[in-house]
Amino acid sequence: MVTRQLADLICHPNSQWLFRAGLLLLVALEVYASLTPVDMEGIDIPHLDKLVHFLMHLGNVLLAALAFPKQRSLLIALALLFLLGPAIELLQSLTPDREASLADQLANTAGFLTGLLLARRLKRQLGAFSGVSARN
Repeated sequence: MVTRQLADLICHPNSQWLFRAGLLLLVALEVYASLTPVDMEGIDIPHLDKLVHFLMHLGNVLLAALAFPKQRSLLIALALLFLLGPAIELLQSLTPDREASLADQLANTAGFLTGLLLARRLKRQLGAFSGVSARN
């Protein structure tokens, strides 16, 4: 649940830059982690890789929704973020230590779509406090 104070903080014009910086850092982390060798020895959590893919893309979408309040800018950011998943999978197929995976791309897409649903709900809650519409 979003409180009035939190809505004011999130919707403050200067907050956009903070969310944009967070989005840039998350995307950089995702690209780096996706293209460098990973030693998962000793970590025995079923489907951890898919969970990470899901959460990264969900986080990307939520940060983009907060970083770009104007619909046109948000649509451009979302299109680029959606293409990030297949681009990383393609690059992984070109690296010796990683491999592309359809299951990874499905997890990316599921995280992206879940992020869209959560972002829409968040924008509606913010709009109830600050006059921001769900379409912005």
